[in-house]
Amino acid sequence: MQVFVKRPAGSKHSISFLSRSLKKIGRSVGRKNPSAIARQVMSHPKIRREIVKVMGKVIRKDMLQVCSKSTPSLLRNRSPEALKSFCWTDLVEELKERAPVFSQILTECVTRRQRKRSKEGKSYSIRDSAVIGVCAAVLLRHRNQNLNLFQRLVSVLFYSAHSPQRVSHTLAISLTFNSHSCRFSNECKNC
Repeated sequence: MQVFVKRPAGSKHSISFLSRSLKKIGRSVGRKNPSAIARQVMSHPKIRREIVKVMGKVIRKDMLQVCSKSTPSLLRNRSPEALKSFCWTDLVEELKERAPVFSQILTECVTRRQRKRSKEGKSYSIRDSAVIGVCAAVLLRHRNQNLNLFQRLVSVLFYSAHSPQRVSHTLAISLTFNSHSCRFSNECKNC
């Protein structure tokens, strides 16, 4: 398969020959179908590895936007009122605005193919919003320890349910409760 490459004015035109492994990608590009191009590109192992690296950089950049101190995230709020008024859909909406690629990837991983569409666009069930929010909260907490509102919610839940200490030790993703969170939950009871 031949590919004609037109360069900017003043340079030479060139014709390149695609290797056997890239011919399907070349045909997809010729058809101008984005989903076919994406499928063919992702089926090529070397290109797929490079795409994963680039997407990792894009997602890390999105996560930095959420972690910034200048525009604090919902997850950074430490007040008892923030615990009382916490809503998964608010967190998902924040992620859509501030970390669109990160949010879109989590959404594609979580939501089902048969999701219902509303007039405004995609609508998600409360369950999907909660799963997206939990995944994002755990990953963002791993990135920045100050984004710990979800950890505090879990701590308050464990403390108020009088769960044994061994339950908290079995969780390996930093969702254990600690003495500070327990003191915090006592403050919440007084509010």
